[in-house]
Order: sequence, then structure tokens, then C-alpha cells
Amino acid sequence: MGPPEGVLPGIVAMELVLARNARAVVFVGHLEAYPTGLALQVRVLMADDESLDPSPRGLGPPPRSMRQPGEPRQDRFDEMLRFGVELSDGSKAANVGGWTPREEGEPDGPVLLAQGGSGGRSRWDKRFWLWPLPPPGPVSFVCEWPSADLALSRSDIDARLVIDAAARALTVFKAPDGP
Repeated sequence: MGPPEGVLPGIVAMELVLARNARAVVFVGHLEAYPTGLALQVRVLMADDESLDPSPRGLGPPPRSMRQPGEPRQDRFDEMLRFGVELSDGSKAANVGGWTPREEGEPDGPVLLAQGGSGGRSRWDKRFWLWPLPPPGPVSFVCEWPSADLALSRSDIDARLVIDAAARALTVFKAPDGP
């Protein structure tokens, strides 16, 4: 589940500020559209505020290595920046819950998978893969981050931008056969 190998994406340039206050801002700058889905990067900038956690905990449940022994993933839900998409057919995908690559078969609805990230004390970038391409109509990006006092925010784009960009994707190399 991710961008197809050997394919250059069509690009959708954006300057989408999803949420902003004196403590933090959440931003999506561009989308990489492929025939099978799209890759996007969420950037979080934070003021000099020791109480905000710019680590991966801020963009999803903490990995096992960042939890105290015996601490369940849910214990940090209020610290997390929650990010997701809603498609024109009403289906939704988010960085919490949902389908995981360990499950068998094709998912029933859209999937938003974390693909890595980087950052430091005042900035964090997190890459996501959204499958499949959205149907025509609005695509809503939503986020909230209670620990940064960012209320639920929503911003829409027209899926036609993504669909047209996916049509511009260029297959350079045939994907290797096999699993």
C-alpha cells in the first residue's frame, strides 16, 4: 500500500493551512497523485512551547519504543494531532483507527497510511498515502489537536485537481513481478 514503483506522480500544488493559532499550525503543501492513490505531506510548525510534543506522538499513536512499559497506545490520544480525509461519497480515513496493512484482503473503504516522517523541536513533517483516488466532488482535509488548542478544522479541495494530476502520472519503469 503506497505509491506504485516506477511511476512519477502528477503534482497538485497547494498552500492549505488546515488549522492555526499562536501555538501551532497544520499545513498541507502539495499532493502527489498516482493512478492508484495519492501521497501527501502534513507539516506541523510549533511555537517555542515545551508542552507540545513534535515527535511522532504528535501525528499518531506513539510507537512501542516511545511508550512506557505497559502503557497502551490509547493513553496518549488527547496529545495526538488527528488528521483525516472525507471523500464526496461520505467515506472517511484518518491517522487513527482504520485498516492496517497486516489485514487480509482489500479494504472496504479509503485508507490513510503513515509513510514516515521527520522533524525537530519546532517542526514535524509526516507523509501519508491515501488509497484509492477520490471520486469526483469535494475532498475534505480535517484535523484537530486538543493539546495544542486546535479545534476541529476542515478545508476542501475539488477532487478533479487530484484526478487530473493522476492522469498526468508517468509510468517510467514497469513494476517488478512478484509479491
